[in-house]
Amino acid sequence: MPIDDCGWNARRRVRDEELWDSLAAIMLTDDGSEARTHLEAGRAIYVSDPMHPGKVVRLWPDGRRELLVLSGDSGRLVIERKLAN
Repeated sequence: MPIDDCGWNARRRVRDEELWDSLAAIMLTDDGSEARTHLEAGRAIYVSDPMHPGKVVRLWPDGRRELLVLSGDSGRLVIERKLAN
């Protein structure tokens, strides 16, 4: 006999959909100002790049770019290689 979850799974699905809708709306209106603020403060930013699917690109304020991958052993991002500026 299935356990009655009192509608919890359905409510969670609705919240998940609302979250993704909100994130999509934010991305459509993003002007890059937060990224520029981080770079101007001397901090790197992390972005996706369609040229490197499934990987992360770290951009440094001085223009350096590094391709990162997630290490299965440590669960941390590690440098795979440096990218041309």
